[in-house]
Amino acid sequence: MVGIKESKDVLTFIIAVLKEVDKRPKKVNAFTLIPILLRLAPKTAKAFNGIKELPAEFKDLDEVERQELIAVVKNDVSLSNEKVEDIVDKIIEVIIRLSYILDVFTKK
Repeated sequence: MVGIKESKDVLTFIIAVLKEVDKRPKKVNAFTLIPILLRLAPKTAKAFNGIKELPAEFKDLDEVERQELIAVVKNDVSLSNEKVEDIVDKIIEVIIRLSYILDVFTKK
């Protein structure tokens, strides 16, 4: 069993970026995103340090791990716009669920 440590690190980083972007009163572009990424540098390094492990983790995901990743998103995403928060929750859940479908078709 490979585990989901790197997947959690990447999700935590994405959620941290979303929260920072959500705090911005104006539109975010490449120039306004740079200070956000610099502020999140420790999380950035942690998230991308083991990114090569993601395919193996997703290939090895079981239902308990899928539920754990979905819970990370649902528990940690807290945005000022509830509609956007709901969309983000659903998108990440769909991505994780798609990993299950791919798994079913790729396992021999």
